[in-house]
Amino acid sequence: MTDVILYLGTCLVGYFCGFPLKKYESRLGWSSKVQSLSLIVLIFTLGLRIGANEEVVHSLDTYGVYAFFFTILVDAGSVAALFLVRKFFLRMDRYGVPVGKASVKGQDAAPEGAMAARTSGKRHGPLINKTTVMIIAFVILGILTGYFFARERISDFDAFSASCSMVITVGLVILLFLIGLDIGLEGKLVENFKAVGLKVLAVPAAVFFGTFVGSFAAFLFLPKLLGIPLTLMENFSIGAGFAWYSLAPGVIMDAGHISAGAISFMHNVMREVFGVILIPVIANTVGYVECIAAPASPAMDVCLPVVEASTNSTVAIYSFISGFTLSFIVPLLVPLLV
Repeated sequence: MTDVILYLGTCLVGYFCGFPLKKYESRLGWSSKVQSLSLIVLIFTLGLRIGANEEVVHSLDTYGVYAFFFTILVDAGSVAALFLVRKFFLRMDRYGVPVGKASVKGQDAAPEGAMAARTSGKRHGPLINKTTVMIIAFVILGILTGYFFARERISDFDAFSASCSMVITVGLVILLFLIGLDIGLEGKLVENFKAVGLKVLAVPAAVFFGTFVGSFAAFLFLPKLLGIPLTLMENFSIGAGFAWYSLAPGVIMDAGHISAGAISFMHNVMREVFGVILIPVIANTVGYVECIAAPASPAMDVCLPVVEASTNSTVAIYSFISGFTLSFIVPLLVPLLV
């Protein structure tokens, strides 16, 4: 909860700083460069910590295969559910604009920076843009660096992990302040919320539902295919982590479900990393709002800068609300399922 307060407070400070600075917006082009640099450091550090983690490295066998396909099914279910909710319940276009509101056409469908087009763009953007390439490259570079260089040289992984967490926290604070600043400069937050209202809670509800549909599909196929006899409730508890890999696996293992706990850890790590990589791809090919579904709870923190860079400031707000709601659910739901 402390992290939630820190991240929300930082974003709000940036938001309220944006109002008096609106007349100087043309001089704030440097903020997008700072965001890009902070995002690179954040993503590289995330990959570094994963690659250096012995528990992850030693789990890349049958459990890793199970977690991989589990993540694919959960992500597919979540994106599909959010697509239906966005189109038929929220009634937004693929750029997150309520149907009937004027939108700006002819701009780039996948903004490369926070100061780029915020509302909409071309109907079909490129599948792979500079943001996507940068994210994939630095995640892979971080993982390889952690695996080949850091892993063998770390004498105290807990201290190393704590240092990585500090770097990630500092990077997030910088990014969230600048994201809040962008939202304040745009000045359309209240207008956008009036257009959607409490219906915005349908976004985390769709991710929730899609996750459990994917978890059920995993239960139907993966235990028999891979020879890992997990029950339906164990599969549900794995999905209910919503990428919170520091909490859900511990709860599951503490309840005596060792295999499910190991797979939970792998799946939740993968969901966060896949989320970072897939956000720009989903935004370009399916829709801006749908990209929130892939990372689940990290949509409020680690993945929020990627969402904002790949979509617009309004979708970033939906992302934070969705991630916050799902994060709140995890410690309540996982113990009930196991």
